[in-house]
Amino acid sequence: MRSRAAAALTAALASAACLAAPRDAHAHKLNVFAAVEGDVIAGQVYFTGGGAARDVPVAVLAPDGRSLGATRTDERGNFTFTPAERCDHTFVVEAAGHAARYVVPAAELPAAAPATSQPVGVGVSAEQLRAMVDQAVARRVGELRRQLDRQESRVRLRDVVGGIGYILGLAGVAMLLAARHRRAGRSP
Repeated sequence: MRSRAAAALTAALASAACLAAPRDAHAHKLNVFAAVEGDVIAGQVYFTGGGAARDVPVAVLAPDGRSLGATRTDERGNFTFTPAERCDHTFVVEAAGHAARYVVPAAELPAAAPATSQPVGVGVSAEQLRAMVDQAVARRVGELRRQLDRQESRVRLRDVVGGIGYILGLAGVAMLLAARHRRAGRSP
């Protein structure tokens, strides 16, 4: 009788572990992020945990799937791409058996490259000043979006503890059912 309960408990624990296991392994998940910085799109390709994806090809696609060009990451996983047309740009990266994509909407692309050779001060039109401010804000917002993307892709301690709690809860339910089954077998 005891071996039957042990076998049931083992089966319940194994089932709980399988149910609680993530469907995707995120230990080496590939991430790509890009944002408009001036007249270029700058981005970064990295693995969860912060490791840079070095010397990786980055394909750039239009919404209809045609190629807009390509670039490569540097030693820190960074890349730049100069858009030639105003449309959504999808950055597609494949490395180490993983793939990731990121879309930079056409609305974020500059309408025209702003003049930067002119000193700020007297002689700067309101439109030029607005373009320079938009550029600076876009650069800072891009940095914040990169940081948020990295934060969201990390496995946190609370996720691990929650998973362990889930497994223990299922094990408790299995033990309760096994105990009820044992009691039911004793009573006539």
